[in-house]
Amino acid sequence: MAATISGRAETDAGGGLDFGNVKLGESVVGLAGVALAIIMTAVDWYGVEGLDLLPVFPDQAASPAVEPRNAFESFAVIDLVLLLTVLAACALPLLSAARLSVDAARVVVAAFGLVAATLILIRIIGPPDLVVDSVHVSEVGEAEVTTQAGAWAGLVAAAAIAGGGYVALRQSHALRRSRGS
Repeated sequence: MAATISGRAETDAGGGLDFGNVKLGESVVGLAGVALAIIMTAVDWYGVEGLDLLPVFPDQAASPAVEPRNAFESFAVIDLVLLLTVLAACALPLLSAARLSVDAARVVVAAFGLVAATLILIRIIGPPDLVVDSVHVSEVGEAEVTTQAGAWAGLVAAAAIAGGGYVALRQSHALRRSRGS
């Protein structure tokens, strides 16, 4: 008998993964988790406009050059929440394919997705204060942090994780009702 998150076995079939057991909502969650991981690392989330206004230090020939930053380079704590969201989202379809009862995991994934989407939305509305050569961008007159495509794509991926987790929960409850349990 296989152990599960909820403590009861859903099947006593042998090991191995059966991806036919993965429901639509769980598939959406897994794909959105992979997408969020890629978006966090490979797509720019924030940039700085008005670089020529940043102070030039005595040891520099010109204003500092700032490359746009991805999620890991832009955040101090939010990136860790996003990483946990990615891990939970990628684990859900695997748990389901292993034929484990994953209702608790569906709730956790939906909650992580909702929290991640909310945090990203907050940072789209109020971008983080980036530091360029020990100078906070907010301390320089006309310079400002700009939101890039990665933040918007990350919001969509996090919302898809939350929505997919919710759909997976609904599918699970509907399946149980149809079985009469």
